[in-house]
Amino acid sequence: MKPEKLKLTFSNFPATGWTHSVREIGDLAVVANEAGFDRYAVADLLYHFECISVMTACLLRTERLNVESLVVNPYTRDTGLMASAWATMSDLSGDRAIFGIGAGSNGATQIAKAHWGHDPKHPLAGVRESVEAARRIWAGERVTVDGRS
Repeated sequence: MKPEKLKLTFSNFPATGWTHSVREIGDLAVVANEAGFDRYAVADLLYHFECISVMTACLLRTERLNVESLVVNPYTRDTGLMASAWATMSDLSGDRAIFGIGAGSNGATQIAKAHWGHDPKHPLAGVRESVEAARRIWAGERVTVDGRS
């Protein structure tokens, strides 16, 4: 049995303190595309460039590179809007947008919540709810989410 090809991801990690413009982040995506990377990860950080817009710019500037979010958060982003945004990016790019989702974090121990008034008691369940809702939306279903988690 032949092993599957190792996939390589390059991340721009626009962490706090970075001063790269969106154009420069897109330039890095072009370099990653030309260098043969399989994926390019765009961080979704509070108070930084908007992840979906940056991902779209990167997808439009590359031909084969998959671009993923690192990671969007169902507690700070509406699931229906995320599903719509990823469907749009996927359509624009020939299915190269990757939906990276997690519970989000302001640090190693604190889930992003303060500004939205959420107190996610079960972050894994919240991510699962969001993923399930997004999948159903992409399948064309009408979806209502009660946000139990």
